[in-house]
Parts: sequence; structure tokens; C-alpha cells
Amino acid sequence: LYMLRFVLLALVRTGQTGAAWRRIVRHFLPITESGSPTLWEMNVHQHAKAAFNGTGSLCHGFACAPVEFLQTVVLGVSARRSSDNGAVVPREYVLSPQVLHLTRASGAVPTPHGDIWVRWEQTRSA
Repeated sequence: LYMLRFVLLALVRTGQTGAAWRRIVRHFLPITESGSPTLWEMNVHQHAKAAFNGTGSLCHGFACAPVEFLQTVVLGVSARRSSDNGAVVPREYVLSPQVLHLTRASGAVPTPHGDIWVRWEQTRSA
């Protein structure tokens, strides 16, 4: 699941956020639906504890690839970049959430200056 971080980054950078979201759902939804409070090391070709001949980790930090996607795409928080040199502008952030197939999302994005809390909900007018 760690390598998925690079796949997700490439998909987002090429405007394929829907494809990135589908990969997250395919590989990480089974983990959450299992009731596991942690992210497994493996859930692509081998799964959970059964991976690596029964030695797969059930709590693996390298498997948190969706976190960046959820913060920067779904919640839409990213550091502002300078228009002249592309450098990150300290203390300035852009809010540009993408709805994808969701009806709502909420969460906090940690920054060196404190958390940025975001909550959005898609509504329909009657």
C-alpha cells in the first residue's frame, strides 16, 4: 500500500482524481469495513496478517497514502504557492475541495501554524 502514495500523486497531478479515489476505495475500504482500527501493511495481492506467510503487519504507518489525498483533494487544503517562483508562501493556504462522489466531508489538516478545520456538505435545492 505504500507505493500507492506515488500512484495517487501521479493521478492527482494529471487531473485523474476520480481514478485516485477509486483506488483508495478498492484498497482501503475493505480495511475500514473489517472494523480494523489500524491500516494494514498489505491489501493488494496479499491481505492483512495473511501477507508475508502470516507475518503481515496490521498497523503499518507506510500504508497511510490516502491521508494526503483526503487532506489536499477531498478537504481541499493546500499551501499557497508564490506566483513568481512557485515557493510555498508561509501561513497562506488555499481551500479548493473536490466533491467526487461524496455528499459530505470534514476533518482537520495540521499545519505549522495550527490545524485548519474543514467541513463541507453537498446540498440540493428543491
